[in-house]
Amino acid sequence: MIKVLLIDDEKKSTLTLKKLLNRYCTDFVVQGEADNIRDALGLIKEKDPDVVFLDIEMADGTGFDLLKRFDDPFFRIVFVTAHSRYAVKAFKFSAIDYLLKPVDIDDLKRAADKIRNSVRDGLLLKGKQLGRGEMLQLRAKKDHLTVSTNHIIRIKALGSYSRITLLNGEEHLVSAHLGALEEKIDDKMFLRIHRSEIININHIVRIIKKDALYAELPGGIKVEISRRNRATLFAVLKEKQSE
Repeated sequence: MIKVLLIDDEKKSTLTLKKLLNRYCTDFVVQGEADNIRDALGLIKEKDPDVVFLDIEMADGTGFDLLKRFDDPFFRIVFVTAHSRYAVKAFKFSAIDYLLKPVDIDDLKRAADKIRNSVRDGLLLKGKQLGRGEMLQLRAKKDHLTVSTNHIIRIKALGSYSRITLLNGEEHLVSAHLGALEEKIDDKMFLRIHRSEIININHIVRIIKKDALYAELPGGIKVEISRRNRATLFAVLKEKQSE
């Protein structure tokens, strides 16, 4: 389910878009509507939407005025407007798409696909890979989690989510699957040592052999090293020692 808010001061446009979403995007659930900036601000904070379909020109301001009230919007943005002249400015606000009224069904479907991909990955960070010490920004519940990659010691897969463990012992559940995170982080620092586990090799305290082989991390955390990943891990550690 993708949680949606509709912000538009034209009731007819709101009703039309709602009908289109109900018919062609059945996984999109409209959880609220607002026809002015003030009410929209409260509604967004209350409902924690995945995406906001946002008009630009409204009676008490613009959609841009609303977005400026958020230092770093935690929701995806699709502008829906009768005016093409705002397109360049819209994408400066990291909009996923820009739909012109009356909304074309095919354009809406394409926008929906973009939203699904974004929500599935959960990543709000642009760019491919993050190196040592760079900041990783993710959505954690209603908030953003922004941490240095140096401080991440473990990332564990939990279905379509991941649990990130930090050097200080904090744990955060984020809406990003392990594969998506693996594409973002430096493979010279982070290594998948088990089907569902990635660790920061800079924080390995020791390797323990008991019933299986484990990498011990700060705080006494032990993560099993699968047989298929052992050779890779030891090769990386050997290379690291020779640097």
